[in-house]
Amino acid sequence: MDDNNKDAQGRFVVGNQASKGRGRPAGSKNKSSERIRQFFSDFIERNMVELNDSFSELKPREKFSVLLEMAKYILPTMRAQGDLIDELSDEMFDEVVERIKQDFELN
Repeated sequence: MDDNNKDAQGRFVVGNQASKGRGRPAGSKNKSSERIRQFFSDFIERNMVELNDSFSELKPREKFSVLLEMAKYILPTMRAQGDLIDELSDEMFDEVVERIKQDFELN
């Protein structure tokens, strides 16, 4: 590599032609990550019945924990909550579940 493209500290200078065309273009997706995402998507699709059956066997508090864990990968994180589910008393947990059922018309 030509040292004329570097500044006094050894960093590439702005507009360096030597570094263009190397690596993944900005905004493009990592192929390995895409393959892993596709694998998990296919896995979930193939095993949907088993996953749903297993989820149905969980206790309400366990279901809520699973949903919170899944939400981390789907929804943007607004702020850290710690282990919110474990901090709730049984009464508070039941109240939250009932409120969610009412708000989303789940029964």
